[in-house]
Amino acid sequence: GTLRVGVVYCIPVNCVVPVMTQLVEQGVRVQLAGGMTDSLRRDVAAGELEFALIGLFKPPGEGLAWESLADDPMQPMAPKGHPLALPRRAVPWRELAQARWIVTGRQTSTFTEYQRNFEARGLQAPEPAVLSLSSLLGGELARTTRSLVLMPRSALRDPSSRAAAFARVQPVGGWQSERSIGLVYRDGGYLGPPAQQAMSLLRKRLRKLD
Repeated sequence: GTLRVGVVYCIPVNCVVPVMTQLVEQGVRVQLAGGMTDSLRRDVAAGELEFALIGLFKPPGEGLAWESLADDPMQPMAPKGHPLALPRRAVPWRELAQARWIVTGRQTSTFTEYQRNFEARGLQAPEPAVLSLSSLLGGELARTTRSLVLMPRSALRDPSSRAAAFARVQPVGGWQSERSIGLVYRDGGYLGPPAQQAMSLLRKRLRKLD
């Protein structure tokens, strides 16, 4: 059969590609699905994927098992040279509230966390210039429009990531994020030998990120 795996956008390529390469060389056929956390979680619950490697802010809900493998908080980033991304500068929250932002859709956990960070400082989160469910498109638009964007910490460790064109924005008191990356699969569902092997290999690689 075919191993059907979901991989959320922004997972480091060097964590996934060696694992899939090893499986392919062993004769396993692999079907990879990319997407956002919410869509991949639904596909796993529906049995369309055997498991998915995703980022979560809280357990996925009834019927799904979750293994958190590494902390991977979101953090604000800006194109290099942006005035809010100067080295060693702690940015006041009022300046962040006046900045242009690109954020994922309103129904995502990332958007909820975005709002909570501003609310915790007694501020209203700025209305994003773009709501994007594509991390690649959102990142490119952030670069061309000189906007702030939220990226997972793991993206900075991925040599193939577009994060190299961005610098970290450091708010006063820091940005609070509870996101972690890990494996989600159906609780009690059958996982064939290729899926079990893939998950075992991914566990070893992802735990090194912590």
